[in-house]
Amino acid sequence: MRSKLAILILVVAALCPAAVHAQGLVAIQNYSADFRTEEPLTFSLSANSGYDYLKYKAPSSQLSNIQSWYGQIGAGTSYTRADQTTPFSFSLEGSVLQYINGIPTYGSTFYNGRATFNVEHRFSERLKMSNNFYLTYGTNPNSAFGYGATSALWNGQFLYGYNNFNVSYAWSPRFSTTTSYTFDGIDYQNSAVALGQDRYSHLLAQQFAYKNAASLN
Repeated sequence: MRSKLAILILVVAALCPAAVHAQGLVAIQNYSADFRTEEPLTFSLSANSGYDYLKYKAPSSQLSNIQSWYGQIGAGTSYTRADQTTPFSFSLEGSVLQYINGIPTYGSTFYNGRATFNVEHRFSERLKMSNNFYLTYGTNPNSAFGYGATSALWNGQFLYGYNNFNVSYAWSPRFSTTTSYTFDGIDYQNSAVALGQDRYSHLLAQQFAYKNAASLN
């Protein structure tokens, strides 16, 4: 029993960092980016291939079955300036996805791209402003960067993005507030899909934080 419990704890510990990272991609209320890095400027190249199989149980003119090998190549770059007062970071990534047999209605060649920009400015020890921007253009379900779609169906190319602007102020060593505004939306290239799946939202949020005496030590 103890050995089974120990194995379970190890599995949970291994999965937790990945789960937290994945949640950060979709939670969108990321008030503070991580500007710590040992390599300010990086470049990357990637390539992968596989077989995609998708067959719907209920045939429809709006649903496209997929049975094809595919290949994907991409490149990216990122830069971070870890300044004490106004740190910022940005990244650009892109890839081309080619289906050998093609996908009915949508074609054979698809493009994925992602752009991010995070900036923070500390006016004082108490007052901080930051902005987090994310934009991706891609395909479903997982060949795009970072963010999936609003549906489990293969709906072709889509554009998704968000921008979060927030201001934080520490009223005392224990009490602080964060006021934020977030706009996000998803837009599908296919007009029939866009009619039921496009979505845009505005979010105003007020966060209050209080630290107890133990957390200050």
